[in-house]
Amino acid sequence: MFDLFYFLGHSTMKILTPLFGYQLHPCSLLWLQIATETSLSEKAKLEQRVEDLESMSHELEAERSEFILRVNALKDDTRSLEDQVKDLATRLTDAQDAASQNKSNATQMK
Repeated sequence: MFDLFYFLGHSTMKILTPLFGYQLHPCSLLWLQIATETSLSEKAKLEQRVEDLESMSHELEAERSEFILRVNALKDDTRSLEDQVKDLATRLTDAQDAASQNKSNATQMK
């Protein structure tokens, strides 16, 4: 027949008996061992989850930084294009004024 005392080990009983002030029943020890293992397993899962979330947080922060750099570059490009549009509009106005002046001069010469 299965001996629970043997399964848990004499040293486990020696350690736990002074803690509780009396010798625990082997079933209580088994329950305690199962609860401890379950707790450790849950703790390990939660620690892994925290590690995964921290890693994801770092990745998202790096991605955010890249997006900020990209947005700033696009803003610079937009400003540059707006400046070019203003410059071309000024040149167009100057060209239209010159064309109008030339037309006026040509009409007067006739």
